[in-house]
Amino acid sequence: QGIKQHIDLDSGNDRWRIYRIVPQKFIQPKMPRLAEASDADLVKMLDHPNGWHRSTATRLLFERKNHQTIKPLRHIVNHGKNAYGRMHALHVLAGTEALAFADILIAYRDASPIVRKEAIRLTEHFLSKKKLTVDAGENFETDLSKSLLGMANDPDNIVRYQLSWTLGKLEVYDKPKIISKLFEKAGDDPWQLTALLNAASVNHEAILKELKMNPVFTGLSISEPVLRNLKAMQAGRVANFSASSSKGSYRGQLFKPSQKADPDRAKIIKKYQSSLGIRGNAQRGREIFEQRCVACHRLGGVGINIGPDLKSIRANGPEKLLVSLIDPNREVAPEYLMQKVYSARQDETILGAIKFMSDVGILMRLPDGSDHQLVRSSGDKIESTGLSFMPTGLESGLSLVQMADLLEWVLKAD
Repeated sequence: QGIKQHIDLDSGNDRWRIYRIVPQKFIQPKMPRLAEASDADLVKMLDHPNGWHRSTATRLLFERKNHQTIKPLRHIVNHGKNAYGRMHALHVLAGTEALAFADILIAYRDASPIVRKEAIRLTEHFLSKKKLTVDAGENFETDLSKSLLGMANDPDNIVRYQLSWTLGKLEVYDKPKIISKLFEKAGDDPWQLTALLNAASVNHEAILKELKMNPVFTGLSISEPVLRNLKAMQAGRVANFSASSSKGSYRGQLFKPSQKADPDRAKIIKKYQSSLGIRGNAQRGREIFEQRCVACHRLGGVGINIGPDLKSIRANGPEKLLVSLIDPNREVAPEYLMQKVYSARQDETILGAIKFMSDVGILMRLPDGSDHQLVRSSGDKIESTGLSFMPTGLESGLSLVQMADLLEWVLKAD
């Protein structure tokens, strides 16, 4: 806060700088006119080593939607020399609604993790619309399950990470077994565990059974906290994650007080001041943390990193920490301020923090930690709520001793 009195941290935000560094004797080569190229030439351009050529060709093919290009696009998916070109070919097929289950299976086995990751993303999108079932065969669900179980063993972390998020939106055969394999591979990677907890939002009993039967997983140091988290989710003591929104966005179910929070936060802070003089029990505090805080904060190996780093907040001392817990709206960093953005183009209102904004688009972080991108238009409206991501009323139902326990855990946990 002290530095803000001397420096305008927003200075320069209204200015943009574009630089181009070229050799002294640089001669601008003649730019190709891809808009005048034939569809066949554009398909060939997907194998070009230059990214601009590939992406421009992809855009033009998508805009033209010429079904005569489907066969040569499938040839690129199978035999293209450039991994990005094979990925683009998949997306053009998807954009023209010509993507077949056989195309997805081929992409699952691609040598490049770039293609394999995008194949999983496209499975998520098209399976939800039942488009991959066309000409998929009688054993479609079994074949898909076997393929995804194989992808759970993928050597690339990003591929497995995408699969974990995708499983959060889809219900497939043998899903608990696939999740178990992914937990085995995840280790203590917080990114992988976040995605897997999202995938494990339902059918807890079957997932727990698979995990307990997995000898590799049970031998990992992370197995105990994972099982504890899943049991707490099953019992309703910890927030679940779901992707039940009609638009398929991942939304965390935060702790909700049983009664309306008292708006007089100063009075509540005064009420709990005496808890600062009570010696808390960190283990009991951990249980309270798991019930109320893990949807947005990670500490001591549990939870998800969405909100501010609690280790940095606790450095200000227990009194400041108590105020932050009870009155999260008293002082909110800009990156955690809830904004209400109305998109005229999509005719929807999104609540979240603005990570980046330009004349072209807005990138928002939603309360569940996922990103949402909006294309700007003249009718957009942006309004600050003045509120933090963190809801008020976290203290609801806690005694002074329980608050002391929670403070002890947050102050001492690694």
